[in-house]
Amino acid sequence: MIRWALFAALAGSACDSTSYYLYTAHQYEPALGCVDDLSAIDVDIGDDPGATCGAKCLTAPDDDGGVTVFASTMCGPTPVGADTSGVNPDCAPALAALARSDFCLDGGGSSNPLDASDDAPAD
Repeated sequence: MIRWALFAALAGSACDSTSYYLYTAHQYEPALGCVDDLSAIDVDIGDDPGATCGAKCLTAPDDDGGVTVFASTMCGPTPVGADTSGVNPDCAPALAALARSDFCLDGGGSSNPLDASDDAPAD
C-alpha cells in the first residue's frame, strides 16, 4: 500500500507544484526487542518538517488484525489513523530500543541488545 501511495504522490507532483515528503519511522520487532531500519510509512503533502523531534510511538492496525508498532522522530503531523497515545505495551520498549540505537540484524539478533544485567535487581 505504501508503494502505491508513494507512486501516486510522486506522479501527482509532476503535474503541479505541491511538494510531498515521506513520513519515516522504525518498526519495532517485539520478538527481538529491536527496531528495523528507517522506512517510509506514509506520504504527506507539504514541506518536509524533518526528523529532529522527540521520539514518539505510533501504532497502526496491520493486515493480520494485530497492531504494528513504530518509533519515529519525525516532526509535523502523524499519519492519519495512527495512534500516538503510547498506551500500547510495546511502545515503551520500542522507544527504548530506538534511544539505545538497537537495530535488528539480518539473521536475528540486534546491534545493541538490552543487557539482561540491566534488569537484574541490585545486590
